[in-house]
Amino acid sequence: MDRRGREKQLTRPGLPPRGKHPVASPHPDATDRLSKQEAAGLAKLHMKKFRDAEGRFVIEGERLVADAVAANAAIECIFIEEHREERFAALRRRMEDADIRVRTASTALLARITETREPQGIAAVARIPDLDIRNALDAVPADLPVTVLWGVSDPGNFGTIIRTADWFGSRGVLFSRGSADPFNAKTVRGTMGSLFRVRLGEIADADALCELARDRGRTLVATVADAATEDAVFPGALATMHGSASWNPAPLLVFGSEAHGLPAALLDRIPRRIGIPGGGAESLNLAVAHGILLSHFAAVPHGDDHPRARP
Repeated sequence: MDRRGREKQLTRPGLPPRGKHPVASPHPDATDRLSKQEAAGLAKLHMKKFRDAEGRFVIEGERLVADAVAANAAIECIFIEEHREERFAALRRRMEDADIRVRTASTALLARITETREPQGIAAVARIPDLDIRNALDAVPADLPVTVLWGVSDPGNFGTIIRTADWFGSRGVLFSRGSADPFNAKTVRGTMGSLFRVRLGEIADADALCELARDRGRTLVATVADAATEDAVFPGALATMHGSASWNPAPLLVFGSEAHGLPAALLDRIPRRIGIPGGGAESLNLAVAHGILLSHFAAVPHGDDHPRARP
């Protein structure tokens, strides 16, 4: 077996081989401490260009690290603040049993590799997963829409949208190049752990999006602020249309940024529109609008044996 084959075997399912990094070597050592030099290198992961180059990102805080562990994320190393080892003893044993390196870090150095004011004494470095658009789309049940974010640059909105998609069982989100980085610390925090349960796919351009929709038999639908435009049916007709042949499977809902909406060149290629009627405020927050639309698709009646049916 050649070297590439060996690396593939060592890679967790669904994750591409990446370059090796000293921090990832799985040799637990109770006296292993993070050095200043290593902390300086990890601090570079605050910037997207280094995350992209190394294929790694930082997970901050007890809740997010625990969610990443539970979801079997590709964690390379966990850092525990000195004098807090007892608090995370159970987690440490679990990581060491899985041959994941656990190290200690001084308060100052842990603060250096994280961006939150209080990282709760724990952080992890994980590998960025595969961002294949087909895998992400196929993670969404046919009766739920697929979220597509186009030029959405606000990391808070991005994180909340991932979290909302996870809540409704739509565990695949697509995003265009030029959108916020889903592995930005603010986006990661905004997902509240859903980042580790939702498949993400990065779309190269409009051609790739249209080709994907055709291949998977899903209709592209543009979300628009003006609910008076043609096909902006909401809320009464949404369930009816969803149950009709033209909405089965459910569509790809394309959301633009709050500031600029969807570009005209893309809108020209998406004949159908959907909007949320209302009044008073100038507009809805993007993440709020996304949640409203997903809730109405999820509200379409299903049988008692449907995976999302509730007693």
